[in-house]
Amino acid sequence: MSEKQESILSTSYERWRNSELGRITDDLEEHLLLEMIDEPAGLEVLDVGCGDAVLLTKLAKNGASVAGMDIDPRMLQAASRRAQMENVTMQLVQGDMASLPFSDASFDCVLAVTALCFVQDAEQALREMARVLKPGGKLLLGELGPWSMWSMVRRIRAYSGDPLWSQVSYRSAKELKKLMAAQNFAIQSCRGAIFYPPSAILARYCRRFDLFLGRHTTFAASFIVCTAIK
Repeated sequence: MSEKQESILSTSYERWRNSELGRITDDLEEHLLLEMIDEPAGLEVLDVGCGDAVLLTKLAKNGASVAGMDIDPRMLQAASRRAQMENVTMQLVQGDMASLPFSDASFDCVLAVTALCFVQDAEQALREMARVLKPGGKLLLGELGPWSMWSMVRRIRAYSGDPLWSQVSYRSAKELKKLMAAQNFAIQSCRGAIFYPPSAILARYCRRFDLFLGRHTTFAASFIVCTAIK
């Protein structure tokens, strides 16, 4: 990711978090992620591309020992502020997904949430995540689905020259499974979320059905989560 993309991403991230649509969507995504992580208490967890550490903070409050890595120092500063405000402990490191700054077999669980979609070499990133996972550890990928109304809007923006979305990759559940299987992961499950279009009004009314629908299909989901075991 270029420096320009990093700057746009961090600014967009803050604006998104402060919108009604952003709050509803983030709540649904975080609910799904926490459900698929299952029991975090006592686990060593790494979030690759941790952003401002909202998810890590919740995991820490549920008893996990957490570490976050991000390429953008502004995101890490925001993560540090959040950790202080929420009175939780977390290790925060600047780094690149192509070469994770952690020892082999360091973590029980590795998360990458809307992070893989921004890297050029997804296979290398997966190799690194596999390397730092302990045997029997869980990998969780949360990525942007290719066949949603959100992806249509993002592709139009990319075609119009939006630098944030111009280099994003979209992956179906099938493609995510293939990526993980190529690194000898045993696939557990895939689920979808965010089936409504990018509208705060529709999100408000559709949110109650969203996670139920995601248990049955990932088609047309804007957000797809897959888990696998090393």
